[in-house]
Amino acid sequence: MVVLAGSLFEEFIDGAAIGLAVILGEGSLLLVITTSIAIFFHEVPDSMARTIAFVNAGVSSHRAVRKVLFSTVASFLGAALFVVLSTAFVWLLPYFTALAAAAFIYIALSHLVPQMHFGVQQRTMRLEVMALLGGVFVIALLGLFE
Repeated sequence: MVVLAGSLFEEFIDGAAIGLAVILGEGSLLLVITTSIAIFFHEVPDSMARTIAFVNAGVSSHRAVRKVLFSTVASFLGAALFVVLSTAFVWLLPYFTALAAAAFIYIALSHLVPQMHFGVQQRTMRLEVMALLGGVFVIALLGLFE
């Protein structure tokens, strides 16, 4: 139940980020596509990890896949809700954006920090930190061209 609740929440935030990209992009597809690609690359390994967590909790593999697929409904709800809220409450848009950005930074760091405590190889840690910084650089670079 905890894995499902966490999965629903994370999918909701993913959808919210895409919904905010639609609003913030103001008709430009670049922000929407970039956000969707970033979420997709995050979501593939994350969904596999969730499926494994369900299986380790005693759920059959077929039911585990169905639960993970069910949780993706929350991303559509998050996108729709944040598009509606952002258009109805324009003054809240900066706060919604900050919340979505903070959630993604939290998700990225929540995968890195525990590994630091378990003596991960220096090379692996450097690659992950470089990937995180590379992602920040790509987004900043795209922001310059927008």
